[in-house]
Amino acid sequence: ARDENGNCICYLIRERLIRLQDELPDKGWRWIGKVHEVLAPTGFVPDGKMADGIVVKHFKPANKHEPDRNIKILYAQLAESEPTPDPRVLGYLCTENFGRGNLTEAILHGQRFVKVSGWDDERYQMQHRIADMHRLLGEHQKSIIADMAAIQIQPAWPDAWYGLAETYLALDNPKATIEYTKAGATKNPPQTMLIVNPLDYGFYPAVVLAGAYARLNDHEMALANYEKAFSVQPTQQIQNLIE
Repeated sequence: ARDENGNCICYLIRERLIRLQDELPDKGWRWIGKVHEVLAPTGFVPDGKMADGIVVKHFKPANKHEPDRNIKILYAQLAESEPTPDPRVLGYLCTENFGRGNLTEAILHGQRFVKVSGWDDERYQMQHRIADMHRLLGEHQKSIIADMAAIQIQPAWPDAWYGLAETYLALDNPKATIEYTKAGATKNPPQTMLIVNPLDYGFYPAVVLAGAYARLNDHEMALANYEKAFSVQPTQQIQNLIE
C-alpha cells in the first residue's frame, strides 16, 4: 500500500501464485482462518520465489460487508477455541479493537497473543504494538516496560528502540529520546514475513528526533531532521515546523 506521496506504508510478502498439487492426494494447500485467510501447504515444503514486478489491485466495494462482520466472526472463533485460542484470532482481535479505539481491550488480546504465539517475529511486533497503545493511553511507564520486553525478544530490531525514544519525548526527556533514536538507527529494518511500514525506519524517527532537538534549542539539528522527514513525506504540518 502507498500513501498520496507514493511512499510505501505497508509491505507484506504474501502468496499470490501457487502451483496446484491435485495429482498427488497427500499434497496440496488448505485455507486457514475465517477472517484474513491464508494458504498453508500440506504434505510438502513449497519452493517459494520472490516476484516484485507483479501489481495486484483490489476493487472490493467499500460497503460489501457490514462494519462489525470481522469482529463478530473473531469473537465467535475465540469462544469456540477457549481455553486454547488460535494466536491469529487474538492478534486480529487486537487489531480490530485498536481500530475502534478500544485500546484497553486491544492490549488484553495482545498480551494473550504474546504468551501463546510460537513465532518470535510475531511476539516482538505485538509486544511493540502493546507499548504503542500504552503510550496512546498516557501509560508511559507501562509503555517503557512493554518496549523493553520487546527488545528481549528481538534485540537487533529497531522498532522498540524508536518506541522508547517516542515515549521519552512524551515524558519531556529529549536527551533520552536522542540516545534511543541513535540506538535504533544502528539496527537494520526487520527482514520478516510480517507487515512492516518502511516509514517507521526513516520518516517517523526523524520527526521524533527533530522534536527532541527542538526542545533542547538545537535548532540546526531540529531543522536538519525536519527537512529529512519532509523529503520523504512533504506534509503541511512538517512544512509549518520548518518555517
